[in-house]
Amino acid sequence: MSSKIKLLGLIIFLLTAFQIRAEITFTPANPIVEMEGQIELSVSGTVGALRWSAQTGWIEGTGTIVTYIAPSQPGIDVVTVIDAEENVATVKIKIKEEEIKEEDFSENLIWEVFTNRDKVQALALSRDKRTLWVGTNGGLEKRNASTGELDRIYTKADGLPSNIVNALLTDEQGGIWIGTDRALAHLKSDDSWAVFNTDNSSLPSNAVHALLSDTQEGIWIGTRTGLAHLKAEGSWEVFNT
Repeated sequence: MSSKIKLLGLIIFLLTAFQIRAEITFTPANPIVEMEGQIELSVSGTVGALRWSAQTGWIEGTGTIVTYIAPSQPGIDVVTVIDAEENVATVKIKIKEEEIKEEDFSENLIWEVFTNRDKVQALALSRDKRTLWVGTNGGLEKRNASTGELDRIYTKADGLPSNIVNALLTDEQGGIWIGTDRALAHLKSDDSWAVFNTDNSSLPSNAVHALLSDTQEGIWIGTRTGLAHLKAEGSWEVFNT
């Protein structure tokens, strides 16, 4: 009898030790995304609640479908998912630089740029109350504040870092600060540009979502990865939240 009990115990042990683990599958299997871009990830074959993590990027959402947000540097990131039975799976994500096509065009060509500006994401009124600035998903609009008549459109062709405008802030000198998904820009009253990004400044992220005056001619900048303060004399403070 004791030998039968031992045999039964051995069988149970072997079944437990060599049980078939859940096979977790990622979609897409070989994801590629641009720096600070987004991509949807989904998994199948999991059991119960899931825990997601990324080495350098960010995960938004829960469950079997989430959004991955890439960091501001190119390279390889690793995303891990663990289910309720401690089954673990990983996928490597390639983070590439933004593709810029360099072509040789004649300086005599005249270009017309057409962008979709149906989504308004930010509004700002000039200090003299004459100009209404409109930030859209297709560039920056300059309008008459009284009539709403369109005066001019600024896009990447004019010096805007990106056509996706998230935040606006006017200044006392008649210029405007523009927060985009690629950099912070300052359009001065003489139509000259200054652009700040993670390469040439202390900006914590190129994705700028909020702008606020500090009442001393400096500005507060809300980004995807932290808060920054650009003082009037040009120095920076960074607060990683």
